[in-house]
Amino acid sequence: MHVCAHSMKSAAGPVLAIAAALAGISPAGAQEAELSLEMQAKATFLYRFADFIYWPADLFPNHRSPVRLCIVGEDPFGPHLDRVIENHTAAGRTLAVHRIHEIGPGSGCHVAYLNETSAREIAHTLAAIDGEPVLTITDAALQDETPGVIHLEAVDGQIRFHIDEARADRGGLEIDSRLMGVAESVRRTPS
Repeated sequence: MHVCAHSMKSAAGPVLAIAAALAGISPAGAQEAELSLEMQAKATFLYRFADFIYWPADLFPNHRSPVRLCIVGEDPFGPHLDRVIENHTAAGRTLAVHRIHEIGPGSGCHVAYLNETSAREIAHTLAAIDGEPVLTITDAALQDETPGVIHLEAVDGQIRFHIDEARADRGGLEIDSRLMGVAESVRRTPS
């Protein structure tokens, strides 16, 4: 039995160049604005993804236990992430943000954004928690050779994502077909 997820509103990525122009940002400041808008969009995706994940039922101690969203490594979101999740739920539960330097088995994280500095660190972290019920999220800005369950990338001003269903299955996670249907690509579990 798995913990059920709620439906998610459409989460299209922002068009960064247009937003920068509309905001009246000079060309010199546009790159900085793009990063800011990109991080804002990614912060929203982090908690929205949790609405489409089914965790093992016995993972949460009780019905009031929050979904623990962990930022592993340097936090690129700052207080924005805390503001974004305020008054929102995921999978019918409140959200709690935790900023940690490393993650391992038994960390208590349900969603983990891996913002480590090298492909080697990310690969080491993914190996350490492989088979754990953690929705790992990686970012193309870091390395795309070591994707988590969900791998984010910014393309033409939009946030797109790829799903590794095999990695999710190893952790006992089930991904709602609606989320897989809007992914850029899905690496399926071998039959």
